[in-house]
Amino acid sequence: MKEHKDDMIEKYKERIQKLETDNAILRNQLADVTDNFLSMVHKLPLAAAVCDKYYDIVAANRRFVVMFGADADGLDDNNESLAGVNVREVVPEAIFQVLKRGVQGEDIDSEIAHMSNKNIAVSVFSFARREMILVTVRNLYDPAVVNEDIAERLRQTIDRKMEMVQKIGALLGEEVSVVAENLNSVIKIIESPRSEE
Repeated sequence: MKEHKDDMIEKYKERIQKLETDNAILRNQLADVTDNFLSMVHKLPLAAAVCDKYYDIVAANRRFVVMFGADADGLDDNNESLAGVNVREVVPEAIFQVLKRGVQGEDIDSEIAHMSNKNIAVSVFSFARREMILVTVRNLYDPAVVNEDIAERLRQTIDRKMEMVQKIGALLGEEVSVVAENLNSVIKIIESPRSEE
């Protein structure tokens, strides 16, 4: 009986050791994934920050720092700038209100907020079981953003018109390849980089 009990205890100890090892491996993997994610945030082509559920900034890229007037001198792309600062101290109230809804679990894609007579598109996405949120901010008056939005809207409009022309052509038995070719050439012109004179 004592041997059976000792065997059971030994098996439980082995199982506990295995679980602790597996747990350590998972923690290391999570740390690697988190590091990779934060590194990607720094490389995003728009202002971005990661905050915890208490609104403290975990990481913010250079564009975020510059957009909200913090001192960006001496920062490199891998510096976790503003880490530990409460985001409420950095962003205007209108943007904070959108971010607050994100912390409460609502994913928000491109909601318009107003900041210093500018329209700002704010997106908020929660992850890590709502313990963290990613906030991205785009100044809709920035010429690059304006051109990108216009090109996207034109692309969507052209796609809808092409679909409609194809349906009409199919109904009427007409050839639509010429119209489709013309619309595709407009898309190529929109997507091609413009040479500055």
